[in-house]
Amino acid sequence: MQPRFVEGHQKRLENIKLPSAITQGIRRFFATSNALRPDGTWRNWGANHRCKPESFHEPGSIDELVAIVDGARARSKKIRIVGAGHSWSDIVCTDEWMVSLARINKLIELDRKNKTVTVQAGMRVADLIDHLDAAGLALVNLGEVDAQHIGGVIATATHGSGRTGSFSSAVLSAKLLLSSGKVIEISSARNAQYLDAVRTNLGCLGIVVEATLAVRESFNVLKHQKVFETKAAIANAPRFLSLSDPYAMNKVFFFPYGRQHIYAAKAEELSEPSLWDRLRNPVLAVGDRLTLSVLMNAARLVPIDLKPRFLKAALAAVSTSSYQVGKSYDLLLFAHDPRFKVVAGHIESEIAIPIEGLGPAIASLFELMERRTFKINGYILARTVTKETAWMSPAYGRDSVFLTFAHFPSEAEDWKAIFAEVEAFMIERHQGRPHWGKINFTNREYAEKAYPRYADFAGIRKELDPIGMFANDFIRRHFTVASEAVPMSARPAPL
Repeated sequence: MQPRFVEGHQKRLENIKLPSAITQGIRRFFATSNALRPDGTWRNWGANHRCKPESFHEPGSIDELVAIVDGARARSKKIRIVGAGHSWSDIVCTDEWMVSLARINKLIELDRKNKTVTVQAGMRVADLIDHLDAAGLALVNLGEVDAQHIGGVIATATHGSGRTGSFSSAVLSAKLLLSSGKVIEISSARNAQYLDAVRTNLGCLGIVVEATLAVRESFNVLKHQKVFETKAAIANAPRFLSLSDPYAMNKVFFFPYGRQHIYAAKAEELSEPSLWDRLRNPVLAVGDRLTLSVLMNAARLVPIDLKPRFLKAALAAVSTSSYQVGKSYDLLLFAHDPRFKVVAGHIESEIAIPIEGLGPAIASLFELMERRTFKINGYILARTVTKETAWMSPAYGRDSVFLTFAHFPSEAEDWKAIFAEVEAFMIERHQGRPHWGKINFTNREYAEKAYPRYADFAGIRKELDPIGMFANDFIRRHFTVASEAVPMSARPAPL
């Protein structure tokens, strides 16, 4: 299939400058594989979940994918779609059929005039960034990692930080392969009743094979990084993370048990980055990640009573103020490399709360941490997302701040108890909604209370996948799925 380029799209190689090519090369080096390990097991990026699927499939076309679905239906098998594995939850784990869309990754159409792009769901975010950049366009919202597949970031409402919704809010339409083998189009004009369900679909409605996204003009950002004392950082967090500033793309790193915190403000910048910025930005991006990861891995070895002194000394070495100008994808991304344990030996939970509750939440968290009630030894990262319409998005119906809790566990540590305590506290005290792709202990009872449109989503899940083909343990914890005891032939016929 040849991509359709609209409104004067130029050849990509003519538009890639040397510094950009260097950046892309570094990003691709950090990309992760979603294939099985030699012993037949699959594990996620954080290595905290493993499974051994009965079979692993990597179709090269939609027709091949349909044949796999037809085969699974005939054999009463379950299917879970795997992307880059950048989830700390068990959302894709299965002991039946695992399917990767890595080869279903084509650019279908790029419309510069209307600022839309249509891609197959197996395309990595990094490759989509390349296509858009060559056409003078950019993603509206970009997270810290670009190794994921488009289908995965849509399914879990992956996000960055700023005055936009999550990645899901950019979805204008999608093509969904159902358990019946039929492909349906979903948009505001066709099957519109499914649109806000498919925007954060958890991989349980069917297989998103293609999506059309809203994009924007390419833009540069000014990144200002500054270190604040704890009291000042807590007091000013609502201002740092305000959604009222039209140029704000802000985030704050809070270091538990420390006395200083890094405030990273990202504002749109009209001027082009200098040659010096273009050369140093990729190096600084990797350096920031290495520094933080090495620091946190070292910090986990320090006794908790000595941790404040350790972090104070370490952060004292960080420049109190620094500035960078660069392309959005250069400065909004935060380079990760999961292949080296010293770099990526952490696990994460992430919980969205109403933005107006940020001040009290941060204050109460630090009070508990100072009393050693919580044992998080990494950092808390705060990022903003505007309210959106996707029914199962943690930012549904409310402007939100996502608080990421990063922890560097020792080999024998019971980290699950730590994260369960954090999650319960954030849900009960601060109306928290855990990120679907991060560590969470939620269930159907929780989801029914937390999501106003839960019943609508559950009804559509049953309608589109009445035989429960796309269910696994994660889905069964959150939804009532067709009984495993009922033969496939006796279950309701799929659409």
